[in-house]
Amino acid sequence: MKIKALLVLVSVLVVSCAIGAFWFNERVLKENKARAIMAMGEGLEQQENHELALEEYRKGYERYGSIKHGPYFLFRSAVCERKLGREEDARTGFLELLERYKKGDLVADCLAELGSLAEEMDEDDLAREYYQGILDEHPDSPRRAEALAGLGSMMVGQAQPQEARKLLQEVLDRHGKIGPAAHRAMDALGKANLQILFSPRPQDETARYDVKKGDSLISIATQFGTTVALIKECNGLSKDWIRPGQTLKVLKEPFSIEVDISDRTLTLLLAGKFFKRYSVGVGQYDTTPIGEFEVTDKVENPTWYPSGGGVFYPGDPRNILGTRWLAISKPGYGIHGTTEPESIGKASSAGCIRMLNQDVEELYRLVPVGVRVKIVQ
Repeated sequence: MKIKALLVLVSVLVVSCAIGAFWFNERVLKENKARAIMAMGEGLEQQENHELALEEYRKGYERYGSIKHGPYFLFRSAVCERKLGREEDARTGFLELLERYKKGDLVADCLAELGSLAEEMDEDDLAREYYQGILDEHPDSPRRAEALAGLGSMMVGQAQPQEARKLLQEVLDRHGKIGPAAHRAMDALGKANLQILFSPRPQDETARYDVKKGDSLISIATQFGTTVALIKECNGLSKDWIRPGQTLKVLKEPFSIEVDISDRTLTLLLAGKFFKRYSVGVGQYDTTPIGEFEVTDKVENPTWYPSGGGVFYPGDPRNILGTRWLAISKPGYGIHGTTEPESIGKASSAGCIRMLNQDVEELYRLVPVGVRVKIVQ
């Protein structure tokens, strides 16, 4: 009897092992097939064939949605719907994923996508709710930077620059200056910084100055190393007239400029900290000089004297200097506007730094002669 029982036990173990092996093989086979569909979908997305990628992801979810890749297939399907311009279908997909997989790895990704969608559809309250959900429930998610940038950008649009600056600065401090979220944060932070600077509100970088008899805006600007235009903007002045006893908000910390040739960007720094970033055009064939310089002259509506001869006056479409010229301490070179806005972001000049006219006009108002300019490769 003992031998018979032992044989039965061995038989059961053999059958159990066989079933387990079969189940394991089936599981591995499904996993491999699911991964093949994932790879196919990702390849089609890279080719921007989002319709076919969507078909692959849907097929993957129908066949293998019960295994761990189900959330992935749902998420990528919704992303494809969004890229195809079907916002409501995309939203439905993201919400379905949140409902089915409340604590999965892709929850923060869904909230970020839903927040971005809500912004596009002018549903700011809903966007804030989704972004705040990331900060509250998924503080360590890589999408945190996107949520901070989104919330900060909306605050800037609602004239809440102080609150916005805290969130946007965190993006740069904690997540760096590379990637879409960082770029959005820098763009919004520049607007927030301008709103704060142009308001009557005091800052660490500004001082209160009581106008004395004999003062003029020019003498005050010279004393503080700033510009008349900036003093007027900070204090809401429409004319150059000031009176003794009047209190003015005046910038006391210096601006500096850093141009990154490889990024095609000009970054304005205040007291060594990020203030605002602009897209620029740079010189063809490495003709933009590298090194440290300073602004030596400023000219409104400059006349252009090209090296090949000729004179092109302000307003002439052939005058490539645009509306402003800031000469630097490298003879013949400077920062200027352009009559060719399509050249911004490209290596297209003879060596100078080109800006959109509205950007160079803003920079012109902010920085005085003598401001430091650093150009890096």
